[in-house]
Amino acid sequence: MIALSSNNECLLISSLDVHRSCRAAGSLENRGGKIYKFTSTKTTGIGRRRGANNSPGFPLHSVAVVGVSFLCTSIAIAVLYYYIHILSSMSIGSADDPKLGARWRKNTKARMKTKRIGTPDHNDGIVQGAKKSGKFGPILRGEIHLVELDLSDLHATPDEDMTGEIDLYRGAVGRFCEIDWSSYKDNPPVFPMFRLLVEESDCNNPDNVMTVDLAKVVHKAREYDKVIQGGDNSVHVIPPRGVVFHESRVGSTLAANSLAAMSPDAHRVYSESAPMNSALKGCELSRQDDDCTKEAHIQLLKDVVAMMGRTNSPRESNMFYKVSSIGSKRINLFQQAFPDVPWIFIFRDPVQTMMSHLDPSKVTVVNGQAAAVCTKSQRRPPFDLVTLVEATGYDVYELTYQEFCAAHLATLCESALKAMTKPHSLGKAVEYDNLVDKLISSVIPDHFGIEMTDEGKANILAISKTYSKSKGGEQTWVEDSQRKEVGSTPEIRDASDVFLAESYVKLKQRSIGR
Repeated sequence: MIALSSNNECLLISSLDVHRSCRAAGSLENRGGKIYKFTSTKTTGIGRRRGANNSPGFPLHSVAVVGVSFLCTSIAIAVLYYYIHILSSMSIGSADDPKLGARWRKNTKARMKTKRIGTPDHNDGIVQGAKKSGKFGPILRGEIHLVELDLSDLHATPDEDMTGEIDLYRGAVGRFCEIDWSSYKDNPPVFPMFRLLVEESDCNNPDNVMTVDLAKVVHKAREYDKVIQGGDNSVHVIPPRGVVFHESRVGSTLAANSLAAMSPDAHRVYSESAPMNSALKGCELSRQDDDCTKEAHIQLLKDVVAMMGRTNSPRESNMFYKVSSIGSKRINLFQQAFPDVPWIFIFRDPVQTMMSHLDPSKVTVVNGQAAAVCTKSQRRPPFDLVTLVEATGYDVYELTYQEFCAAHLATLCESALKAMTKPHSLGKAVEYDNLVDKLISSVIPDHFGIEMTDEGKANILAISKTYSKSKGGEQTWVEDSQRKEVGSTPEIRDASDVFLAESYVKLKQRSIGR
């Protein structure tokens, strides 16, 4: 059955043999099971193709495909617009409405988690997420802290970012976690090294760590600080007020504990922290060492110190660092990055220092090699040590372990002396003897510029009675200088005379309270 309209167009078809009917204008035909509609023989308009009236039109299923495609495209455009709007609203640096991004982060915190991916995404800087969601928020607000650096891909890239600032480096990755600072401030000797506090804070658990591109988060922090500037906000960057370098095993941990105990609420102390140690090494840790410049290294160090100083405690106002002993080789770099920050170098009588490393009753010696910190690089001695040894007429590969230890310590002392003699240097030498008295009477109030109150003095005296590395054992500190002198061996005394005597005399001449 075929129903026809008044103009002879087929409207309804029930016959499968339709191709023998309705050949008039507007008729339909079944070809291979598909229905085609024929156009009218009357033509209107411009450019009508000759014979078009005899050609089949589009299949009906093609019309459906076009419709679905149009719908999908519309949805895609809507989704794209939605995400562009979200990314714009979450911009930390938006001066137009800084609260907008905060509201967005608050509303989405429960439903968004940062994806874990292998390398930094330079669109947002995120590498890994944590249980704490919200992009950079926890870092910017001083809720989580820099605990580790990965500089294996560090390289110099003097590129201008969207804010007009120059990025001097790329490839630095920072790992952040919430540190339990109260535990350290309550009893510094329990956590003599920063890594112990990191462990106590459960920051070795990847789920508690946020990993980000360092250069990216530094830019975000600057933008964030501009927005909150002048407002009633506890978030700020603690300025570095003093740095402790040292010869190793000379009382530096006692100095760090004293700074922390003096005023727990106001002072934050990083004792041999991984981020600072890595930042001082900088380009040496990069696989792209040839592409890492001194300028990039200095900027990295500045950025690391700034990020480590972020806090949301309004009472924290002074930050101090105790650097690992090997960091004393890089004092000159630190001075270039922070020419206005005072620092000290703690040293000790050579024989006593050597005994702290190589006490025969404690050290293990196998095949002429001692398992000690000062002999760590004996198989692959660094260039500065080789140079120092050759200057004395010795062959570095013929040294005993006692001689090598003394030579290693001498490189640290010589580095400190070289930095102290630079014009406008703020470095001072501090000898181990009567160290606590020197900290109270001179180093802290005069050199670091921190007022010494009666309470602060009492706190330092109290903490000095506990062994600085007790780790919770609450061991009482006992003076051991005389014991070390008596227990020293001829080999230790001879090595001290050859490699350490000269630098020791020079340091004493420049020491505080001599």
